[in-house]
Amino acid sequence: MTGTQSLLARFCLGILVGGISIVVCSLSRLYTLPRQSFDRMVNAAFVLSRFSLYLLVFFILRIPLRGDVLGFYWPEANSALAHLVPYRDFYSPYAPLHPYMDGIIISIWHSPLAIVFFTICVEALLLPLWLRVGRIFLTEHAMRLGALLYLTSVVSVQFAAVNGQNNVIIAVLLVFSLLLIYRNRPFASGAAVG
Repeated sequence: MTGTQSLLARFCLGILVGGISIVVCSLSRLYTLPRQSFDRMVNAAFVLSRFSLYLLVFFILRIPLRGDVLGFYWPEANSALAHLVPYRDFYSPYAPLHPYMDGIIISIWHSPLAIVFFTICVEALLLPLWLRVGRIFLTEHAMRLGALLYLTSVVSVQFAAVNGQNNVIIAVLLVFSLLLIYRNRPFASGAAVG
């Protein structure tokens, strides 16, 4: 697939997901489901959509991986596996443990696609945490709307499921930070964000 075809495919994906977002958020039935049924449905739809997209993009359509995974994560992870030290032996715009985290991932499956797969797994585990903690701060309707928007988010689809940007790992710490604030533990909350 050429670069132009890849760009066109990504654009079409964005339009498709954006249209799905409008339709899904308009379904009044989703706001009246019992809480457990809604959570199960959103989590299942999230896992199914992200892993199906992963298989479609990289294994069926064979769209080449691009972005930070190839530009930074993959070479840094290989450098960490070669026992090189960030900032001393190689440049890294990321935190010092980031190359080692990615190194662990690619030591299990030595492919840049492993980093994307890991990102999707973290995001799939993160969604139930956000649903639980979000209900502390938001009304049920607002929480459901947010969950549906996230489920159908072009940004989530593009950056996490297609580009493999693992900023979702930071989101894990943010959700714990909110939980710690709620439990009146400001220092621990700040440490989680830091």
